[in-house]
Amino acid sequence: MKYGFTLALVFVFYSGCSYTPECSHPRSGELANPSGLIEYNGRLYIINADTSMKFCLGYISEMNTETGDITGQWEAGKEDSGFMARVGLWKNEGIGYMLITERNGNSLLSFNLDNKSVDWQINTGEDPFGIAVDDSRNLALITDLQQNSIAVFDLVNRREVGRIVLPISIHGYRPTSIVISPDYKTAYISGELGAYIVRMDIENMAIYSESINLAGSLTGLDTRGLALNDETLYAAMRTPPAVGVIDTATGGIINFVPLRDKPAGIAIDGSGRYIFVTEYSKNTLFVIESATGNIVRDITTGDGPEEVIVTQDGRFVFTANFRGNSISRVEVGTWDVKEFPSQ
Repeated sequence: MKYGFTLALVFVFYSGCSYTPECSHPRSGELANPSGLIEYNGRLYIINADTSMKFCLGYISEMNTETGDITGQWEAGKEDSGFMARVGLWKNEGIGYMLITERNGNSLLSFNLDNKSVDWQINTGEDPFGIAVDDSRNLALITDLQQNSIAVFDLVNRREVGRIVLPISIHGYRPTSIVISPDYKTAYISGELGAYIVRMDIENMAIYSESINLAGSLTGLDTRGLALNDETLYAAMRTPPAVGVIDTATGGIINFVPLRDKPAGIAIDGSGRYIFVTEYSKNTLFVIESATGNIVRDITTGDGPEEVIVTQDGRFVFTANFRGNSISRVEVGTWDVKEFPSQ
């Protein structure tokens, strides 16, 4: 009888959401571990990873950028296997789609931003994470943390059309971030376990033989974020904490901007004047002047800022505060900060 009771407890523990009395729909305006942001038609869209599994799966929130009000919420993902990771914007035939990688669910999800509904969800390799969208070919390039590869998906026909294995060290590479050049010819890929940035020929689905070396006199490991402005690439590195400034034409290092601890997200305003970098462990948004490499602002955000974006009009910078279940909005120029939902 004793062993039967123990086995029953084990079964209940592993049976998913059914054992969790808190498993429910989010309350109006509630955020849960926000981890990705995009802007579409003047609205901010937020993916809520919900690693606590409180709601069984992740969900999408729509926010008014002016007022900070949550104007819509929709559940998305695979039940009992949530943890949505990163997001990309795909525009096709006048419709906007929010593409989301779901790590534990091993899937790519498409959310129709005009109809406000999940259009489709397809399987990927193990642990999909970073995403970049090639609108010119209707492709999504997704980093696969476990298989050290880039999976290429045909978004129109909803299928994988290629998988490129990355050069790795003895410890692996674990590709985290990926960005695409403005001419849609080259993708740049960073990793947690390699002191280099891999370059990929998108048209031929091949890896260039030469990578961009971040080591030099520094280790350059654990590159969590990439941002690209014309021919200048910015890499947020954790070891040592810094932003590497790279000339993509030559592959040479232009500058290293020292930070404090664990930079995460990185973004550039439309004018190319400012680089914005979140520092997850210090609840900080750094504002770096691109022309000089000087840190001109050190702004306190909500708890655990990860991803960061700049609105298309350049007015606001938003950070997704993973630990704080909130969004911080910084007004460019005045540098005033507001946190939503209001604390």
